[in-house]
Amino acid sequence: MKQTFLILLIISFINSCKYDKNEKNQQIVKTKSSKILPKTIIKSGDTIIVKKVNQIESYDSSTIKSFSYFWITQKDTLDFKIRVREFVIDSTKSHISIDIEHSTMHSEKIFFSTALKHLKKCISIIKQNFSLENLGSIQFEYPNAYKDFVTNLPKEYKNKYGKKRITYLELNDFLKQSSIDIELKKMLLSLNKDTYKYSIEKFQVRDAIISGIGILINVSST
Repeated sequence: MKQTFLILLIISFINSCKYDKNEKNQQIVKTKSSKILPKTIIKSGDTIIVKKVNQIESYDSSTIKSFSYFWITQKDTLDFKIRVREFVIDSTKSHISIDIEHSTMHSEKIFFSTALKHLKKCISIIKQNFSLENLGSIQFEYPNAYKDFVTNLPKEYKNKYGKKRITYLELNDFLKQSSIDIELKKMLLSLNKDTYKYSIEKFQVRDAIISGIGILINVSST
């Protein structure tokens, strides 16, 4: 009787060890999978473009999907980021917005045309996840991060308005006739899109330099 009880005890102990091992293995698998980040690394010339899936908050019922694209060199990031978001306007149509951010905290100002070249290089990658037929707006955060806004544009402003401070309504007309609009139209041409409205949040003009939080360009199909 004692021998039978001892055998049963040993079998029970072995089974419990197997269960613990399997459970630990499952926990390891879960832990490893939770560390997998939703990123894809894409090489483009001398730089690497990192594509990241952005988390959509539970309260954001309008957003369908959102991705970010980061420029990275061998040494560091280029402080340049593109965020693409698709969201629902109504029950029948979706809208795609592109936000471009170039921080000058760790790097120098770049030309607006350079930012557009980065965007153009990324278009084929963006098209893998978004239908750009629904592109409705492009926003550049921190306009003064671009050399054009503190060099070329002030010259164009002075030639047209002198020392006069234009109104918010005149701003759209000025930017629609500026060199910035020409550069943007070239990039949008391949997407069968065109610019039709400019706006700058907290718009200001000082010494012919236009500043604000961000410049929003609404686009339409050609």
